[in-house]
Amino acid sequence: MNKIIDQIMNLSYFKKRPPVFLDIGASGSIYKEWEPLAKYSYCIAFDADKRDFRVTTEANKKYKKIFIFNSIVKEMKSNKNDFFLANSPHCSSTLKPLNLELNNWAFADLFLTTKILKLPSITIFDALKYAKLDYIDWYKSDSQGIDLRLFKSLPSRIRDKILAVEFEPGIINAYKGEDKLYGVLSYMQHKDFWISDMKIKGSHRIDLAIFKKFSFFKKKFIDLYLTKSPGWCEISYLNSLQSSRASQREFLLLWIISTIKNQHGFALSIAEKAKDRFDDEIFTILVGVSKKYMRLSFYKLTRKIINKFYCFLKIR
Repeated sequence: MNKIIDQIMNLSYFKKRPPVFLDIGASGSIYKEWEPLAKYSYCIAFDADKRDFRVTTEANKKYKKIFIFNSIVKEMKSNKNDFFLANSPHCSSTLKPLNLELNNWAFADLFLTTKILKLPSITIFDALKYAKLDYIDWYKSDSQGIDLRLFKSLPSRIRDKILAVEFEPGIINAYKGEDKLYGVLSYMQHKDFWISDMKIKGSHRIDLAIFKKFSFFKKKFIDLYLTKSPGWCEISYLNSLQSSRASQREFLLLWIISTIKNQHGFALSIAEKAKDRFDDEIFTILVGVSKKYMRLSFYKLTRKIINKFYCFLKIR
């Protein structure tokens, strides 16, 4: 994979316009799916909670260029915004946690507000202007409640040309006035995107007061005896690239993104479509690579089935 990425990224399209990744809520480490492209790419990262904001040191070494904003991201710029600092840095938000409703869940303590800060905010568009960029290729947002409104705040000329979009909307009531999964689904179904992946995440439904009485051992191994219920969702979209004005750069980068996400059928479709539209040998190569990855997936599955069958015969 690295060899074909290197070949594509050394084309003139990406010398002039490197891939641009945008990460809202960048607590933790560099996004694993971006690593194959990082050395060729620009990254714009935001997180107002600095307690687990480790992107700086790690990402400076990996990205071609990175712009880091330790600030709130909102639809409109403002000098003073409430920021609810939670027990967990991954739960801090510009929205007020609904602690009474969260008390029905085992993870409620993560959302408890330790301090309310007054912080300035920046818009995505202003961050792009600061970086002297006018496009985004891969948009990833975990803003704790405002993913969709931030995405909608982008000008359509930028928003509609994004190749990959990732949200983490809520399902249960965790924050006051938050963007929910149903809102994301409703909005995105009218756009030129399709859902490439959806992972339902959650917690255990139990009154916090009861859960706190459990022993350390029972709390630690709660997954062994209580079923998790849906609480939020990690949902990914890929651009369908239906526009007749889509460029070779967009087809090439979307092929890479689709392949990274193991969407080899879609990657093959993208390469075939581009091969018919553009007179460029690179797309014939990509068709072959996608077919190769599909064969490898088939062989891996076949080997797994044969191994399981062999183990079954040995046991018998």
